[in-house]
Amino acid sequence: MNLTYECPSKEHDLDACVSILCQAFASAPEGVKDWIVNKCDWRGMRTARADGRTAATLLLLPMGQYFGGSPVPMVGVAGVGVLPDLRGRGVGNYIMAQALREMRRDGVPISSLYPATVYLYQRSGYERAGSHFEHRIPVTRLPQLRGVSPARPFTPEDLDAVKDCYNRGAHLWEGAVQRGTYIWDRILHARAGPCNGFVVDGPSGIEAYAFLRQDRQSSAFGRHEIHATDIQASSPLGARSILTFLAGYGSMAEDLVFPGGGALHPITPFLPEHRWLSLRLKDYWMLRLVDLPRALALRGYPAHARAQVVLDVRDDLLPENTGRWLLTLRDGHATCAAAPAGPSDDDIRCDVRVLAAIYSGFISPLCAYAQGAVQGPMHALETLAALMPQRPTACFDFF
Repeated sequence: MNLTYECPSKEHDLDACVSILCQAFASAPEGVKDWIVNKCDWRGMRTARADGRTAATLLLLPMGQYFGGSPVPMVGVAGVGVLPDLRGRGVGNYIMAQALREMRRDGVPISSLYPATVYLYQRSGYERAGSHFEHRIPVTRLPQLRGVSPARPFTPEDLDAVKDCYNRGAHLWEGAVQRGTYIWDRILHARAGPCNGFVVDGPSGIEAYAFLRQDRQSSAFGRHEIHATDIQASSPLGARSILTFLAGYGSMAEDLVFPGGGALHPITPFLPEHRWLSLRLKDYWMLRLVDLPRALALRGYPAHARAQVVLDVRDDLLPENTGRWLLTLRDGHATCAAAPAGPSDDDIRCDVRVLAAIYSGFISPLCAYAQGAVQGPMHALETLAALMPQRPTACFDFF
């Protein structure tokens, strides 16, 4: 089977791409076509052809992701689909490998995705690097506080201030996305139906917001759930205010349901009683170090860190990442370059996949060592653990 990797033509290849995605995700053609044409940038669409036939699709979504408090340029991968009769024949591996080589040529440091199947993406060098939870709490268990700020309806003129509200806190959460137009459109215009937005004003601008849709339950007259595409707060008063506002739905609403990213969310510390909050793991997100030295140099580190660590990394798909890399920290500023020749007794040795999970804070180097996934002396592992501490990860957005 002769495979080629292409940037497809919208004029000639749109119908074939829609057909592949419909069969991959059991979606209606109208919705898939709207997503490709109106929601995504067609320039990010890639296809694999098998003997001249359009066989697979993939969408590249440039954005950013916060690690160690710093935004790292990232390309999200979505819409990976393979024709049913060609599955299991290496087409999915091929299109992922070609996309990663394209990213590497373009200097992309990292890539993230939500896997339909973990094994496929592990073969491409991705590893589970964080969790994505659904949070649910009875609306009647939300706080009803006095002295909080009132909420008002969102208007289009508020969008920049809403983005500022998100950005003021996003860098504090490992793996939070540096949102662009694509993500904000998914929040404001949910696939499941139109949303109503509400904001809370404060001294620093908008300090909390929520975008909601009401999902009526067919079995109970008028009863419904509130599904939030996003809830964020950049101050304690903002968090208490937006929760008190949402409590006002309690006469008819059963549960508030919202995406939490990780097990923690910026508003959950302000709930009066956590035993009413339930979490459901919806998925893990996966991370890939594409340009390893650039990824290590761009993420954030403790502000006054001064250290050196040599990482001996193996990457079977992107050989440019294979080798010994010297990570140097001076007052929190990082450089990463090929390590000079010399004794390797102090090296930390690992696969690129394991390093991605350490990079995100999903797993400690010490835990990875205990699992046999990392080798090296304890003093070097403890240094790396201090530079990349295990922390709660929170990618709030599904893409």
